[in-house]
Amino acid sequence: MTEEFAANVKAYAERDAAVNIYMQEDYHEMERDYMRSQISPQREPAMERVSNLMNQYAGADRPPGNHVLCLIEPFYFASITASDGYAAAHIYDVYGRMIASYNSYNSDGGPWTDIWTLEELQFSYQANQIYAAAYREARAGLADQK
Repeated sequence: MTEEFAANVKAYAERDAAVNIYMQEDYHEMERDYMRSQISPQREPAMERVSNLMNQYAGADRPPGNHVLCLIEPFYFASITASDGYAAAHIYDVYGRMIASYNSYNSDGGPWTDIWTLEELQFSYQANQIYAAAYREARAGLADQK
């Protein structure tokens, strides 16, 4: 995490404290955008490629099948299970950590689910700790002014 990003987090916290709204949506968007560009694995191209491959395997007239694939650029592994119009997939990074999961029966906002890495969890925790401290400090400063 850069000092510039930490300063940006503090600025959002101070702005939010002034209106007494904790972590407005644009803060979450800023944090997610930074994390995707600096911390996260390249999920989107891998998910797109696996989706295309699943379309080949998920035909209703095919017998059940399990497929393990090695993806290059980005270098990931994927396992696909498909049969009778149903498909499931898991994408793993080069260390064997799952980073995305697909279930065609998922009704919670789409079939793909991002599985956060330890680095993403640590980043989010650190950013939220910086935000919380800055928010509390700003709220205390506003209370002292009254």
